[in-house]
Amino acid sequence: MESKTLRLVECALMVAISVALSYFTRFFVMPLGGSITICGMLPVLLAAYRHGIKWGLATGFVFAVIELILDIGALSGWGLTPQSLVGSLFFDYLIAFTCLGFAGIYGRGYGKMLLGMTTAVLLRLVSHVISGAIFFASWMPKDWAKSFVWYIAHSAHTRDSLLAFTNNVWLYSVAYNALFLIPDLVICLIVASALYKPLKKYLA
Repeated sequence: MESKTLRLVECALMVAISVALSYFTRFFVMPLGGSITICGMLPVLLAAYRHGIKWGLATGFVFAVIELILDIGALSGWGLTPQSLVGSLFFDYLIAFTCLGFAGIYGRGYGKMLLGMTTAVLLRLVSHVISGAIFFASWMPKDWAKSFVWYIAHSAHTRDSLLAFTNNVWLYSVAYNALFLIPDLVICLIVASALYKPLKKYLA
């Protein structure tokens, strides 16, 4: 039986690795926050899978606080209203990263690990989408999907209809946040799959 101290040290180490990967492996950065990294979420996801929801949520929350501290300077410089700033602090950081702690929600097993990680990251996506639609609504570019619409639609009527449909702040928030989170998730799942067999004893 592992001691609480050992679990605490291990989870703290996983947070430290995630923070390092999040900042030193970024290769695509979004203009209003968010980036694709090489496994920036994976250590926290693995800790949550290995130790369960209680420890996972605690680990995710610590990760969230550190990410917030590191990003607060840039976030406060975006010119957000006080209400939007507070909302972003909660939904883009404290809630979003804490959601990674749900990676172990389905229990043990290869498939359950991947499903748990996917669920955790999708919950994080939901939190970011809520923040984007509510607190960053005024930042949505008009006709943001115009290039895509003009590529797939050939008649003026169809283009106008699609543009009217895509000029929706919730749809924009989904597209914006999925653009970096889904690739980030895919990278984590690929690496987790490769590591599962070598780390099976540890993860169990």
